[in-house]
Amino acid sequence: MTNLTFGSLSRLALTATSLSGTSDLIPTTGEGSPVSPATFAEAKDRSFGGGPAITDNIPQRIVDPESGLAKVLRDPATNAPITGASAPVDTVFAQSTRGENSLWDLADVLDLPGITFKTPTKETIAAAVKKNYTSVIGKKNATPVQTLEAATRIVTDEIEAIVPTMSSWTLSHRHVDGVIRSATDADGNVIWHDGGEVYNKLAAAGPRNLRELLVFSPNSVLFGYWASTFPIRHRLARNFTSTVTGYGARRLLGGSTKSTPFDISSHLDIKDTGDVRYLDGKTASEKLRPSNWGLGAVPTSGATNQIVCDTIIGDAAISTAQLRRVLRGSVDLTDEQADAATVALTALGLLAHILILENGFYRSGCDLIDRSTVWHALNRGGESELIELPATSAEMIPVVKEALDAAREVDAFGSTANRIAVDMGPTMLNAVAASYLEQLVKKAEAGEA
Repeated sequence: MTNLTFGSLSRLALTATSLSGTSDLIPTTGEGSPVSPATFAEAKDRSFGGGPAITDNIPQRIVDPESGLAKVLRDPATNAPITGASAPVDTVFAQSTRGENSLWDLADVLDLPGITFKTPTKETIAAAVKKNYTSVIGKKNATPVQTLEAATRIVTDEIEAIVPTMSSWTLSHRHVDGVIRSATDADGNVIWHDGGEVYNKLAAAGPRNLRELLVFSPNSVLFGYWASTFPIRHRLARNFTSTVTGYGARRLLGGSTKSTPFDISSHLDIKDTGDVRYLDGKTASEKLRPSNWGLGAVPTSGATNQIVCDTIIGDAAISTAQLRRVLRGSVDLTDEQADAATVALTALGLLAHILILENGFYRSGCDLIDRSTVWHALNRGGESELIELPATSAEMIPVVKEALDAAREVDAFGSTANRIAVDMGPTMLNAVAASYLEQLVKKAEAGEA
C-alpha cells in the first residue's frame, strides 16, 4: 500500500498505465433501497421505450470484501460469467460534469485559471427582453405575469443567478462551448465571428500546442474537448472517466394520486381567464381540463423511473499513460513541462473523484455513499499497486496544491491571473430572453402562470 504524497503521486503519474478507483456504493436510505438512475429518451425506432436503460445478459460484478476491487461473478462449476440485468446510474458525461463543477467550486482555493463570464447589467438584460417581447408575447393578450415589466424581472433574476456560475469548467464543451463561442471579448468582438485575441488563443490551442490551453483552460486536457466547428482535427479524448453502474437492476412499478383539498368535477371547462363552465356530464378538452390548473384528483400508475439493484459500483480511471503521450507530443512543451502538467492533472482528477463521492447527491431520489473506495495503479501484465488516498478532500488539497505549484514553476499551468473574462454575446442574450418569454406563454396557456 502506497500513501499518496506529492512524491508518490509524481512517480505513479509518470510510470503507471492507469490509476483506477473502485467504489462500493449504497443508497443513503440503505442497501437495496430504490434509486433514481439516469434516464434516457425513447428511441426513434421504439427499440427502447425511455426511462432507465436496463440491459439484460450483462456479466454481474461485485466488490470483493477483502481487496475492495470489483470482480465478475462466475459459475463455480464452469467459471463462466453469471449474467443479469444492469443499468447506468450515472454516466461518464454526468460524472465529468460533477467533477469539474466541484473543482471550480474550489477555483480560488486552488488558484485555477478559466474562461469566466461578466454578468450583464440590468439595463442590457432589459433591452434584450424588450427587443424580443413583441414577437413572442406582444401580439397576444398578455396576463399580468407576462407584462414587459414582469417578464423583465423574471429574466433578469434568472440571468443574474446563472451567469456567475458559468465558466469553461462548468460548460459542457469547456473552452469551445457555444456559449463561449458566441460571447464577446473585452474589445467587443463576437469571438467565433469577429476573431480577436481570445479567438486566436482558442484556435491556437490544438492537440499539438497545449501549453496555452494548460494556462487558461487546463481541464480541457483532462476531461477532453471537441471543437467540431474547426475544419481541422481539434479535439482530445477525455483522460478522466468515471461511471456508476447498478447490477441486478429491476425497475419498480408504482402509482400516485395528486389531489386538491376539495373534490373537483372532471366535467368542467376552465379557461386561462379563470372562467368555469359546467359541461353537463361531458369531459373538457385537453387544454381546458381542471387538471391543467392542478385541480382535482390526478391518478397515475405503471412503471416508475426507480430501480433496485443488488450491487452499485463506481468505476473511475485516470489514463496516465495517455496523458503522458498527449503532453509529450505537444511541440510547445519541454519534457519537464509535460511531466509537471501530467502530475498536476492527475492530482486534479483524483481530487475531482473524492469531491464527487463526498457530495453523494446525483439527482432527486439518488443519494449514494461509498462504503469503500480503493485506488490502485495498473501496469501491463496485470501488475497492480494499491494507493492510499487521503480520506477527505481537505486532506487531498495540499497534495494537489503542491502539484499545481510545481507545474506553475516550470510555466506549464495557469493561475487566477490567467483567467479570461468575457461577456454574454448579443446572440446568447437574445436567445435566452426569447426562450424565457416563450416559456411564460406556455406556462400561462397551461394554467401554471
